[in-house]
Amino acid sequence: MASSIPSTRERKIRSPWGIWWLAVVTFSIYYFVWYVKINKDVASLSGDKILVGTGGLWFSQMVPIASWISLANSSSRLTQVQASHDLPVASTGGMMILSSFWFGSHIRYLQRRVNRTIEALETPSQSTVAQRSPTPLAPTAEAAG
Repeated sequence: MASSIPSTRERKIRSPWGIWWLAVVTFSIYYFVWYVKINKDVASLSGDKILVGTGGLWFSQMVPIASWISLANSSSRLTQVQASHDLPVASTGGMMILSSFWFGSHIRYLQRRVNRTIEALETPSQSTVAQRSPTPLAPTAEAAG
């Protein structure tokens, strides 16, 4: 059962292709901004369980092997959030690393999974909707005939 988002920080559903194109057009400068934002979003989805130091995140993406380790760690953080909210785990570090070799597909891969997690946490579960919806009135004789 998915619970509500624990933090009041506003998270955005971002377009995976929009981010990818912004990274291409800005010669990867926006990629560094996005990488810090996405890690902050994942950390805020966890409440107080995951702490992310944003100071070195953008720098870690400039060093080849450190970037893969950081990508795997970002995926691991997202997996922890998904598991803590009883959502299906849909992100793996291996796929993050592999998708980075295919024209920067790791941007789209991670953003799609974060978007799905945010949507799942913002959508109330069926049991919550059933509890909040008013009970239907009994049909009257006028409505029946």
